[in-house]
Amino acid sequence: MRIITFGDIHMNPGNVEGIPGIHSADLIIITGDITNFGFRTDAKRVIDKLMAINSNILGVAGNLDQPDVADYLEDTSLSLHGKGKIINGLGIVGLGGSNFTPFKTPYEFSEHELATLLLKGISQVGEVKDHILVSHTPPFQTKTDKLLSGAHVGSTAVRTYIEQHQ
Repeated sequence: MRIITFGDIHMNPGNVEGIPGIHSADLIIITGDITNFGFRTDAKRVIDKLMAINSNILGVAGNLDQPDVADYLEDTSLSLHGKGKIINGLGIVGLGGSNFTPFKTPYEFSEHELATLLLKGISQVGEVKDHILVSHTPPFQTKTDKLLSGAHVGSTAVRTYIEQHQ
């Protein structure tokens, strides 16, 4: 199965059409920040452009998307947020938004809420041999969650999930 994943589009899909194999990929996964503080109509414009390239799309909203972007993904059956799906024998667990940040972005959750969403997702993929996690927020205390100041701002719930379900 060929999966192409990207995120942080922020309203500008750029040259995604130039990604080798994107037209024939089995699945495109969007990892959040489809917009830049945008709403449903903004996300729809981006998703429509991507759908014209390849309609096999799933994804999550990011912390810079308004909550109705997540609603749009849900309403169009593209959402992975708090879900687990099995596609061609591969489990896919999704988590949108982020933990609470110093920036007070529009789509944030408590660590308890994130952990609950992750548990819900993993329960839906059952006992598949392999699964992947699609999370907009990075795990806590990694190179991917470090601000320029050196502070770690990732999610402890995501880190715990990865440690438990590798």
